[in-house]
Amino acid sequence: MEPASDDQGVYLLSEPGHLLWFRDTVNNVSADIDAKLTKDIDISEGGSPSHWTPIGRYISGNAKDNGYAGSFDGGGFTVGGYTVTDVVSMDDSGILAAGFFGLVGQSADIRGLTVSGGVSYDISDNTTYIYAGGIAGLNNGTITDCANNGGGVSASGGSNENDAGGIAGYNNGTITNCAHSGGTVSASDGSYNYAGGIAGYNNNGTITNNTHSDSGDVSASGGSFINYAGGIVGQNYGGTITNNTHSGGDVSASSSSYNYAGGIAGHNYNGTITNCAHSGGNVSVSGGHNNNYAGGIAGRNNGTGTITNSCWLASGNLEAIGGGIAVSADVVSLDAAVMEKVVTTVLPAKRTLSVEVGGSAPALISYPGTADDMAGYLSVSGDIFIASPDIADISRGWPCTVSGKKQGTTAVSFDIDLRATDFSDKNNLKPLSAGCATGPLCFTAAVGKVPVAGVSLDFTELTLNIGESKKLTATVKPDNATDKAVVWTSADPAVAAVDENGKVTALSVGTTVVTAKAGGVSAACTVTVAHKKTGGSGHGCAAGLGALPMLALIPLWLRRKKR
Repeated sequence: MEPASDDQGVYLLSEPGHLLWFRDTVNNVSADIDAKLTKDIDISEGGSPSHWTPIGRYISGNAKDNGYAGSFDGGGFTVGGYTVTDVVSMDDSGILAAGFFGLVGQSADIRGLTVSGGVSYDISDNTTYIYAGGIAGLNNGTITDCANNGGGVSASGGSNENDAGGIAGYNNGTITNCAHSGGTVSASDGSYNYAGGIAGYNNNGTITNNTHSDSGDVSASGGSFINYAGGIVGQNYGGTITNNTHSGGDVSASSSSYNYAGGIAGHNYNGTITNCAHSGGNVSVSGGHNNNYAGGIAGRNNGTGTITNSCWLASGNLEAIGGGIAVSADVVSLDAAVMEKVVTTVLPAKRTLSVEVGGSAPALISYPGTADDMAGYLSVSGDIFIASPDIADISRGWPCTVSGKKQGTTAVSFDIDLRATDFSDKNNLKPLSAGCATGPLCFTAAVGKVPVAGVSLDFTELTLNIGESKKLTATVKPDNATDKAVVWTSADPAVAAVDENGKVTALSVGTTVVTAKAGGVSAACTVTVAHKKTGGSGHGCAAGLGALPMLALIPLWLRRKKR
């Protein structure tokens, strides 16, 4: 089903059929089309995850010029309800890629996308290389402001190499401002296995301001030669890893001839790691016959690799690296209490931030902790872009609070200057004097109604005689609730009717319940209707004559007696 496009030619995707059309068009017709999600899309079938074939594949020529080549804007929305059990080719030598996107070309830009589908591929020695990632199998382009929420990633069975990453299996490009939370990452049973919370293998790529958090473990196991596992990357080959945080599950490499595991990187070869933190989960290696290397930052640091201004959570005898070139003096271990004040990464609190009209919510969250005074660690640089400023506003100071003005959704983006914690004096932590430009932090602000919390009535029981009326008064809380209109109903309007203003009129003997409802919340009053009581002396006065009519007859009686 071909979707509509905007005046810029960007296809607007709002349902599963649109997404399927987009994938098939990219893979078979035109790889450079642009698209944007306009809402969350669930592509499950009959309540079960669908089997997803990745977007972007190899056709011919240089692999970097193949695959998806357009601009994809997730808009802060989520695609879920699928599992990736199929692959696309990445070149003509048998390398395969699995992910929501398969092969991402060097001109591609993927931003603002959240996925929740799992990626699992085991091809059992039918190929040499498998690259699996939550967002992309192989990234040659730019991935920014994306998230993999709970989708596990695994690659196994490639006879030579298996690479698995929470965001990308193999990265030649740029990954910025992304997050992987929850699901496990595993690579196994190849000669080389690379597993990372963000990328399995980072080949001269740039990975900046990302986090792997929550309980998902990272593991590389089995195989015949080397296993690499890292909280951020399995192998950092000549790449740059800056302002990243691993606060997720355990990191382990096991059961091969060589096993490298690190809180940030399994192996750092000719690469740069700076301003990073490993704040959670055990780091372990086993089965390597004296070739096991585990470190709080990297399992091994070789070649011209440099590791500076970073920290790891103190754990037993764990050192910064398990072997190789010594690290800078400002790479330190910290205990858990101090780690709670460390700042190395700042990201949007939610990719779609919900806030009520008249309410507010923090736009940003810091990792692995939050400093007592965040003003020195972060500042907004340049203007803040709000697509619809009549819907929401945002403050410039930490945590950049979003305020809801009227119902609707709007895109928000701004650059920050992030000054990570300076670890040169672990007993006196402070922000660095120089900052890191993270690129735009982007999210969607969804301003919704203020829900009704409660409705109360001035009477919960009422007794009326036939023909009498009484007005009930309803109070709706909170005072700023969006839908305060009250709808009145009577369970038995033949007994007592109620009008739109809450006026109850008794009509016949009986009992009914009058209900006041606003915003899905209600309150009730039980109304009892009785016969109207008649007068009388209680002394048998005929025809029910009362005392006053009888007194009126006395002068007539006296006049007759005189005659």
